[in-house]
Amino acid sequence: MRLVKYIALFLFTFLLALFFLTPKENLYYLLEKELLLKQDIIIDKEKFSSTPISARIEHATIIVHDIPVATITEAKFLSLIFYNQANIYDVEFNDLAKNYLQSNIDTIILKQNILKPFFISVSAQGDFGNAKGYIDLKKRLLHLDVSLDKDIPTIKRYLQKGNKGWYYEYRF
Repeated sequence: MRLVKYIALFLFTFLLALFFLTPKENLYYLLEKELLLKQDIIIDKEKFSSTPISARIEHATIIVHDIPVATITEAKFLSLIFYNQANIYDVEFNDLAKNYLQSNIDTIILKQNILKPFFISVSAQGDFGNAKGYIDLKKRLLHLDVSLDKDIPTIKRYLQKGNKGWYYEYRF
């Protein structure tokens, strides 16, 4: 029985040390390379900083297919063993993207916990109003329920009318 306690203590200590000592910047660039570059999305000109449980990106430019689409003032990532959260602030679209969207996003919050590892809750606020929804990684589905503060035809053409109001769905 003592051996089991020592093994459990060793595994817990090892996982805790691995969690705190993982180089967050290297992990960030690896994820960017493996996930975003395959979709021809680049995050450029960002300033990266980190602590043992969080990371922060400031003044990032989002480039899609060699076209600058948006700038992000700040993104904060909190990573705990059982809970993860990303807060993205002040997403400003460039002139080309504003022709399609005509609004900026003030805040995007993404939350994920260990109880539902393939489910990410999403909430956003911006010039358009509010959006709440989820990303289901198993079904490869993004669903957002959108409450519009003002009528923006360029955004409305991407939305569908449902029983509870407007919503947006995208399969990836």
